[in-house]
Amino acid sequence: MKTRKIKKAEIVWDSIAGFFALAGLFFGVISFINRYLDSGNWISKVEDALAGFFKWNVGLAVWALILLLIGLAIYLIVTLYYAKKVDISTEKSLRRAQRLSAALDNQEVVTVEETSEKVSE
Repeated sequence: MKTRKIKKAEIVWDSIAGFFALAGLFFGVISFINRYLDSGNWISKVEDALAGFFKWNVGLAVWALILLLIGLAIYLIVTLYYAKKVDISTEKSLRRAQRLSAALDNQEVVTVEETSEKVSE
């Protein structure tokens, strides 16, 4: 199987998706730890600060899920986009090779006769 050159933009987008996924995983772990700690710890204070800032009273587990879904969506979009580009270029080169082989086959079979007819005016 032929390998392909990975574009810089694909690496950047995959890194952004990975960052969102890692942030979501971090928030999920912190949320899990918060369940077993006493109230009033630094994690519950961060959770309260997030609820006050975004005016949306949800826990860190919901933020973890949102970040994971954003990372997943970015990764899927980027992967499908670049896979489609590779498919298009592969099909294009395959069609080009088929046209070339068909042209070479027709060139051997068909001979063109040149005639020198004068066109009457």
